[in-house]
Amino acid sequence: MNLRYVLHRKFAQKFIPDFIRSVNQYFESAPDPEIRQIQKEQFDQILSDLEKIAERTYTTLGRHTIIEQFELIVYARLMKSDYLKLRIDGLKGVNNVIRQVIHKQKKTLTEDYILHWIHNNQLLEEVVGVKRHQQVLGRASPLLQFMYKKSSLDTKTLESLWELTNDELLRNDLFKILCAIEFDLDSKELEFFATKIANMEYSKITEDTLRLIYKSCKSKPNTKYAQILLDIAFNNKCNLSESALKNYLELIKSLPYDPYKKDILVNCMHRKMSVMSLRLIKGILEQCDNCSEVINELNLFEVFFNEIHMDLQSTKEKITFLGYLLENSKVDYRLPIKYYYELWEILIVDKENPEVLFEFLSNIASSASSVLCYVID
Repeated sequence: MNLRYVLHRKFAQKFIPDFIRSVNQYFESAPDPEIRQIQKEQFDQILSDLEKIAERTYTTLGRHTIIEQFELIVYARLMKSDYLKLRIDGLKGVNNVIRQVIHKQKKTLTEDYILHWIHNNQLLEEVVGVKRHQQVLGRASPLLQFMYKKSSLDTKTLESLWELTNDELLRNDLFKILCAIEFDLDSKELEFFATKIANMEYSKITEDTLRLIYKSCKSKPNTKYAQILLDIAFNNKCNLSESALKNYLELIKSLPYDPYKKDILVNCMHRKMSVMSLRLIKGILEQCDNCSEVINELNLFEVFFNEIHMDLQSTKEKITFLGYLLENSKVDYRLPIKYYYELWEILIVDKENPEVLFEFLSNIASSASSVLCYVID
């Protein structure tokens, strides 16, 4: 039976607003066990009934206001629940409202109004506060993205977010969410997180940590943020060194060789050589249009035999790098005989992989066999 047809107009004008207020008040303060009993189908029916009842005394705009405000009351209440499922349902509702407001699908709600509502109900605190949970945090990307776009993530909020990195279960989800946010390169939020990452324990760094820096800077390379990736690549306590170097090289690809990349090469050659050093040098050389000139300008052959050969233990890495130098140097460069002695020493030192040297010599030295015979004699 539809009550709106049996209510006298004057009575309806008094009863219906009071009834709607009572419904709102109930959902604002109802205990969790009662809220938990309401299924989605029942909630949808309540919305439908409220709209029908409001037809008697409210304009079209007034009815939209009642329904949209009721949704906000319910979603905020669900997010404050002690039950995980209710909190998840509440956040889904919040995300849906945000999406609808952004796409102008709400009749009475604006972005500024929703932002004010989020702050008043401390909804972000419900996500990152004492009741935080991995399944809730994992769904918070639209909420955080909206607050960022509205310049509403203050330092206190950013600190609360960063505290989640102390929880191993939440850390990965946090960085996945941050990666989903389209940070502006000069934003205070990116500056905050980049600074935190630069001082982060290397054991806590994940692939998404690296991706956050790369994704935020790829459209406009920033050497300050790129340096964070390079530092991670050269830290032997981090098991993501190769991934960090890959992200770094991709990030600086569009930067000019001189002065930035040249300075990186020079600095690299003045530090103790490692596998990562060779990969960094090779990675930058591959980005140079004048690779041959750079090889000769920096005397990389001399550097190889005087420093790389002495510092590095990996025969395969050394031989592969030398082969790259010879292949990409357009100068008719023939190894001095003393360097073949050096190569033979490499072979003697690394008895487990002698085929590496023989394969190298057969490929790049036309007189390899005679030289080897000469050295053996």
